[in-house]
Amino acid sequence: MKLAKYIIFGTLIGMFMVGYAFSQQVGDYRSATSGNWSAASTWEMFDGSIWVPASSPPTGNETITVDDQDSVSVDVAVTIGGTGYVIATNTGIIETTTGSLTFGNGSTYQHDRNGGNVPISTWGTGSTALFTGITTSTPSNRGQDYYNLTLNTPGLSSNKDMDLVDNTIGGDITVINTGSARWRMVGGDSTTITVMGDVIVQAGSFETQGTSSPTVVEVNHYGDINVTGGTFGISRGSQGSGMGTTTWNLFEGNLSVSNAELRNSNPTPGNAKFVFARAD
Repeated sequence: MKLAKYIIFGTLIGMFMVGYAFSQQVGDYRSATSGNWSAASTWEMFDGSIWVPASSPPTGNETITVDDQDSVSVDVAVTIGGTGYVIATNTGIIETTTGSLTFGNGSTYQHDRNGGNVPISTWGTGSTALFTGITTSTPSNRGQDYYNLTLNTPGLSSNKDMDLVDNTIGGDITVINTGSARWRMVGGDSTTITVMGDVIVQAGSFETQGTSSPTVVEVNHYGDINVTGGTFGISRGSQGSGMGTTTWNLFEGNLSVSNAELRNSNPTPGNAKFVFARAD
């Protein structure tokens, strides 16, 4: 087993401005009003020229947008299939009430709004939760067991956390853009997080935590860390003037950093560390 404390690299912070714009396709759905997912009257469908009242609710294989202050309640069992793409934008809300929401392999949920909530869901293998619209307010219910998690928030103006507490990320975490602020995995809780895939930081600032409380945070990671721009912080909070600890265990993967920085703010040597625990 190998142990590393901090490694500082030269910095070149790149910013990737990636937009998500979709032209309407025949069969796309959007909310027409607030209501239940299962009610056709909640929806409009694009017929190739204009939006028309839907004759039936979406099956889950379409591009489905909820916006304009509409609130859609998932009242039945809904599965978003491989071609399904669900977007909450403007002030639209999707909430799971008496039903269930499952994102299947290849499907995407895009949170393209500030604040709001992430629908409580089952995130199947190959699904992606994509956060794009957050600027000053994080959504509730954001701490879930995602598969792929992508952060691309060019308008983010204050540091935010994903509120992960004893959660498992089944696939990759990809950080594309964090605006003028930072994204953190956890808030002020002592917790253990499991990441099965890779952590990919292309630009912006991503860190484990940023708390001043003496927490104990552990990340059990089975993929690679690949940082090609911006900053990656093992600990950006003092954790109670160094009384707390942050440990990132790399069980199977490698750490690669180029044109970027690794950062630490825990003042006690050894209390914020990577542990290289590969058997070979």
